[in-house]
Amino acid sequence: MGQATSSHKETDHVQEDHLKLELHFLFQLRLTQLLGPDELAILSERLLKYDTDGKGFISTGYLERLCLLGLSRDEFAKEDFSSNRGSFYNVFQSIHDSFVVLSQLPFLNDSMSMLGDKNLDLKGVAMAAAIFSGKLSKIWPQSDVFTLLFVSLAVGLTEMIEKNSQPQMSYSVDVLKALSEHEGDNLDPAILSKRIRWRTFESLNNLDDLDVQSLSLAASELLHLVAFFLLFSSLTPKAHHLMRKELVEKIQQWDLYLQSALPVLRAIDPTINDRNLKSKSVYLEQLRCSEGVGLPAFMVRTMLLLVKFGLLLLVSETSENERGMQFVESKSKKVTTAKSLFAETRLTKYSTISTIAMALSTQEVGAEISSENLIELYSGSKSGFSIRSLELKIFKWQAATLLLVSGKRIKQKTMETNRRYQTFDLEYPRYFRSNENRHRDWQASNDTITYAVYLNHPWVNSNKSNFGDESTTIISLQPRLDVFTSRKSLVLGGKLVYFNNLGMGLGFGNEQPINKNTSRKYLPGSISFTIEANLEFAIFRHLPGSSSSASQFFNTSKDATIASQDYEDRFTITDLEVWGVGLMKELEEQKKQWEWEEKQALARQSVNIRNLGEDRAFLEMAGLVGNHAGGGSM
Repeated sequence: MGQATSSHKETDHVQEDHLKLELHFLFQLRLTQLLGPDELAILSERLLKYDTDGKGFISTGYLERLCLLGLSRDEFAKEDFSSNRGSFYNVFQSIHDSFVVLSQLPFLNDSMSMLGDKNLDLKGVAMAAAIFSGKLSKIWPQSDVFTLLFVSLAVGLTEMIEKNSQPQMSYSVDVLKALSEHEGDNLDPAILSKRIRWRTFESLNNLDDLDVQSLSLAASELLHLVAFFLLFSSLTPKAHHLMRKELVEKIQQWDLYLQSALPVLRAIDPTINDRNLKSKSVYLEQLRCSEGVGLPAFMVRTMLLLVKFGLLLLVSETSENERGMQFVESKSKKVTTAKSLFAETRLTKYSTISTIAMALSTQEVGAEISSENLIELYSGSKSGFSIRSLELKIFKWQAATLLLVSGKRIKQKTMETNRRYQTFDLEYPRYFRSNENRHRDWQASNDTITYAVYLNHPWVNSNKSNFGDESTTIISLQPRLDVFTSRKSLVLGGKLVYFNNLGMGLGFGNEQPINKNTSRKYLPGSISFTIEANLEFAIFRHLPGSSSSASQFFNTSKDATIASQDYEDRFTITDLEVWGVGLMKELEEQKKQWEWEEKQALARQSVNIRNLGEDRAFLEMAGLVGNHAGGGSM
């Protein structure tokens, strides 16, 4: 089958020459072997189900149904679905074409000669399933799945250029020696594909000499892909019919996912906006530089979910109410059965949570964020924007929290006429001169600004000393995604948060503020986030170039081009929310505790205080009871 080359050095393998066409077939075979028989059976059955023309090819529409848990467009494409519905459908064209490109491994250059003949068959889908399920590393340990994903998407979206693929060209590969002399040249291809040491095959390791650095994705295409990844990653394992229902509901929010995806792209290039999406391109190294906000790993992880939830999902053919779901894995996690306590708010959407989860996924915070483990503790729009209300709502929660603050960039008119802002501005030390342009090129005067803070430590009154730990993380969600992690320091020890209910608000990355009768002053760190006591204004400060003695509790921007830039985000707060983070059991127990406390408060109000005797007079003097007062907490 192949010609062996002799070697003077005794080794456990020999070099053999094989035709390119033969090696392509053997690699396809080897990747397919990485899937289990049950996985291949499921894949074959599902592909046959959607192969209505009987030609064995998987169209974009068929792949769409595979990825979307079998949903047809009639089930989710409502009339009010989205004015951008075309961009949703185009995602599956991109995924389809990327699978076609990957099916050409190990000779990726051949995908450049297909001239639009992008047929995808069972072998191609099986290869993609093996790659994105993480099984490729078994035969190619040094493989980079993220690079393969980028290359397949970029090549798949490239205008094809005719090249001579030269299928009769011969290549040399390392092959493990035969176990016995009885194995001749007519070796079973299934056995030969396992004998080849693919990890040493040069065409595989150099990606067939493809000029990877010249490949790019249009920012508009990447926007749609990131939006879909945010959507799909937000799904939670549950009974199949419930999961389909959840997917339909989230597809209806496609426009929100597109909005959340744009700040993610700005983590790659801060100059990207909705007006230049089609003219901007993103290259591999640019995308790789977004590792700080977790994008590359997130894309690979979501492709794994796409394989797991979509391509290899085994669905029983029972009634809709009994329909179940199982993964073809021996160690699959239990599906979620408890009802989530999360409900979307004006500020916090499913798309918001997906973005935060991605940003925190590469940080050492010790928690995963999802809609399944969040419960609303405080909302300014519901409970009122006051430090007292905030304190009452969040101090009972003895676990991690997520604070979200959003608003509009401070206008010149506010600076000139709003006395509360002017007071805050006087107490907050200035860095930029009054005649200096405070905005960078990527900051616009009409920006919506949103920040989130993950806090692992329970909230406490800290009017004298800071609290917290080194897992505290600030996340910029709008206008661009960025992550600011706590500095690891034995001296600082993560004590970088204060909650001051004596008129100085909340600080993250600040020293304790000065709060005396004759002097009030904030002491912000060089990388810090400050919310004034009325919960009306906030300032995020990023001054790596500052020569002042300000402490630095947080690391600089994850974007290398911005990490050295001095800038501030000053904004008027329109929304402020705090969410509790915990396991479902903890959320349920906390909810029961609150319900019990409410009942106790009501019970205290109904106590007959007429029988208190002398104590009643004392309570009346204290103003706790009287003709116009009910019983309260004593």
